[in-house]
Amino acid sequence: QESHKETQESMNNTHATAGEISLGEQYQGQIAENDDKDYYKFTLGSSGSVSLAATARMRTIYYAVYDSEGKEVWKKSYGWDSTSHTSSVEEKLDLTKGDYYFAAERYKNTYGSENCTGTYAFKLSFASAGESHEETGNGTNNAMGFASQVELEKQYKGQLALNDGVDF
Repeated sequence: QESHKETQESMNNTHATAGEISLGEQYQGQIAENDDKDYYKFTLGSSGSVSLAATARMRTIYYAVYDSEGKEVWKKSYGWDSTSHTSSVEEKLDLTKGDYYFAAERYKNTYGSENCTGTYAFKLSFASAGESHEETGNGTNNAMGFASQVELEKQYKGQLALNDGVDF
């Protein structure tokens, strides 16, 4: 049973039509012969770690995260266990505050797409990084000219995320 119903016209196959999801809730979906990707939009109120727990009954599936502008932040493929015909995934992704899109994507290759359709289920959970200087998007203190002001003898907490490579 899909959490976000789709029709032949599709409902969540682009960033613009992504289904809104809440962190900490379980969702289910299906990749069909006429359905290559399902997008889900989520918002982080602060920077932190997003934990992905997912299962799929497909030979291979891609999971991905895109930023608010559609730029790929993270993507990885997972194959099923040949006995159970199920894949099981647990990943931890550090991201800055902002809007994101989670995607479940169909695997395609030149040899055909046997067993590359099927059902999946996922849950995204969140733990704040508790940064002293809040960052959004691709980081706001990533250049010397935008360095965060600090005081001597005071402790600060920060996070380097998938979309934030340096903090000044």
